[in-house]
Amino acid sequence: MKNVLAILLLGSLLAISGTLGYKLYEKITDQPVYVKSEPSSSIPPVQNASPVLANEPVPGSTSKAGENGAATAGMPATASSVPAKVDKPSAVVKETTVKMSDITYKYIGEVVNGVAHGQGVAYYPNGQKRYEGEFVNGKVILVGKTFFEDGKLRSEGKRVNGVIQDIGYNEDGSLYSEMTRPENNKLGDAKIYAPEGYLQYAGQVAPDSVIPEGTGVEYHLNGKTRYTGTFKNGKYNGTGTFITDDERDKYVGQFTSGVMSGKGKFYEYGTLYYEGEHQDGIYQGKGKFYMNGAIAYDGDFVNGNANGTGKMYDNGKLAYEGEVVENMPTGNGTSYLGSTNLKISITIRNPGVQQSSGVSSFNMPQGVRIPTKGDILK
Repeated sequence: MKNVLAILLLGSLLAISGTLGYKLYEKITDQPVYVKSEPSSSIPPVQNASPVLANEPVPGSTSKAGENGAATAGMPATASSVPAKVDKPSAVVKETTVKMSDITYKYIGEVVNGVAHGQGVAYYPNGQKRYEGEFVNGKVILVGKTFFEDGKLRSEGKRVNGVIQDIGYNEDGSLYSEMTRPENNKLGDAKIYAPEGYLQYAGQVAPDSVIPEGTGVEYHLNGKTRYTGTFKNGKYNGTGTFITDDERDKYVGQFTSGVMSGKGKFYEYGTLYYEGEHQDGIYQGKGKFYMNGAIAYDGDFVNGNANGTGKMYDNGKLAYEGEVVENMPTGNGTSYLGSTNLKISITIRNPGVQQSSGVSSFNMPQGVRIPTKGDILK
């Protein structure tokens, strides 16, 4: 009879609001009533829970979506802490080509949208590995290993906290370079060592070839600064300062593909003796020539000598203004000292050698003499 009464009361709950009907049923049957708005859960009912306000999540619970995507009753929807999955093109293993130091190599590895992207291997024509490691959008980022054509290790790089660290070697296994490069930077910072072991270069480098690119400093064997300025493809290019190892001669000015060209200043033991235009270190164009620190000529230069129109000075005082041929006034001009018997000895210096009135150059080397690290461009 008791069970029949319980069944009748339970059925009546469909029409009774509030908690009175639940409590009456529980008192009669000694069993609690659970009203579920979703499939059964392994989470037990919360005991002595504090009242929950509308739209306030239940402590210790997570929301579940129904078939229509809405949160179930009693468990309001909350923002998910899991990031939305972004569809990315999937990588497939294919054969294609990649470029390193402007040389094209066969590539086998992961490819996305037709270019090397992911893990792969670039090969020399002889079948030896050129590089094995990570590629990004078809470019090597030196998170991996590079090799010489004979298979010897050339460099090894790794990523540490967003910074690529690369150690380079010569073919005999000796240290060539130490480079670091933040992943978002196009250039790296490196120290390059001569085969003798002394520091030869410190500055920016192209990351794939590890040769000077950007700003840097090259050193003489004796440790003194040889060149400070900008580099391109391992050569002096742009603006820089070159100093001989005995510090006698110094040039400050423009460089093009490893040679002095454009405008610059020439010094001997710190004293200025020429400033102006030149080609490969030979005075050409507009310039000023100094003797013992005082200006001697200001005007046109052709093939290393004063030719054209200019001003000639005697101990810093203007002596003549007009036409000049082979360092001498022609008289087709104005003399300010009552005489045109003037001649300038134009000196163009080589390191350790002084020549007068001759076509010469500063004996500028063809760019930085960085050790080859094998054949750098291959």
